[in-house]
Amino acid sequence: MAIQKRILIRNDFIFLYIRNKYSVTIDCGYSNSVKNFLRDLYPDVYKQYISDMLKFRKPKKQKMPEIDRSKIIKNIETKKILSQGKKYGLTFDVESIIFIKRYLTQRNLNPKRFGYIKNFIGFYEEIINGKDYKEYDDPRIIIPFVKNNTREIYALQGRAIYPKQTPKYFTVIFKEKYGKLYNYYNIDKSKRVYVLEGPIDSMFLPNACALAGANVNANLIATLKKFKDIVVVFDNDISYNFDVRKPFDKIVEAGIPVFIPPHNMGVKDINDLSVVKGMSNKDIQKYIDDNVFSGVQAKIRLSLITKRRKDVL
Repeated sequence: MAIQKRILIRNDFIFLYIRNKYSVTIDCGYSNSVKNFLRDLYPDVYKQYISDMLKFRKPKKQKMPEIDRSKIIKNIETKKILSQGKKYGLTFDVESIIFIKRYLTQRNLNPKRFGYIKNFIGFYEEIINGKDYKEYDDPRIIIPFVKNNTREIYALQGRAIYPKQTPKYFTVIFKEKYGKLYNYYNIDKSKRVYVLEGPIDSMFLPNACALAGANVNANLIATLKKFKDIVVVFDNDISYNFDVRKPFDKIVEAGIPVFIPPHNMGVKDINDLSVVKGMSNKDIQKYIDDNVFSGVQAKIRLSLITKRRKDVL
């Protein structure tokens, strides 16, 4: 296999990229790996570099423990969540974790709204079942579900970092009475409320919450129908992904206004409207408001984009 080579010039340094490793060459003749370069000349930065590399290493190839994700802890206090989480590397200071911060900022997300954990599966198993999985490696970005008025954490969602990491999203509920809706207790119910599929997409709209994997059942639909002005926003796969389409159809049947993506949306979700298309939050809000349908109109619109998708395939 041919060795990949690439030369990057930054100020007075030349970085030679070979097989995913960087070497540093300076005009005076010094040449070394990045790791040794930082150790020799920038010891403070070297410590941070080692710390970040350890935090962001790829998960070990281990058999995933069998997990019962249906269990819910009733009334676990926020202090206990944080103290138990620390044993598994839970932190909400992602500003200091360069790779995580970079990922979030590249997705136009505010790092202050997220956390990070080294071993989410281990944390879940201990706090739910009392089992010890400290050796398991399951690093995830953490999305806390918080009641702003009391600062209570009522759930945590762990988002996978690597493509083959499963499940992609893993939500643990700590207080059954609060349910699974992200940001539900912080919205102004007197204004238009946007309900998204996932928490990350909801961060690009004002007064928004997210289903976060909640079952679209009669109780949830009854909750959504209580709002005077509501728009439910699903990803741009409702025309062909029938796992997503089923709950979406239930919401449409209930007469709740929904955002139905135009056939030329061109991206997967709301986050991509920001990152790929460069739309501002105000532009995204207008884009959604211009494509809201309910009742018969929603059914007709949905059938049209479904037919167009089939014609393309």
